[in-house]
Amino acid sequence: MAGSSLAYLTHRPIAGNGKKMSELGATGHGPAGKELCRRITKQVRQWDTGRTDRLVVTAFPAGTPDDQLPVGRVIDKRQVRLSVSWA
Repeated sequence: MAGSSLAYLTHRPIAGNGKKMSELGATGHGPAGKELCRRITKQVRQWDTGRTDRLVVTAFPAGTPDDQLPVGRVIDKRQVRLSVSWA
């Protein structure tokens, strides 16, 4: 998130030797969307490919109190609070 811009991870199913797998990417919106996507994809490439943890992104209505959000990073937008964590 940068000012009025936002980028987020995306995924799509891919064939994986009988395993359920996804390919990660990024989608950006706003004036800085392209740069934010570049930063996200750089981090994705650095993650361990053998990672067993799963990224969890949950959207809550704006104004949801902190004590009602799961532990993790919170990104506040005008109409939503995004909780980002690993499980």
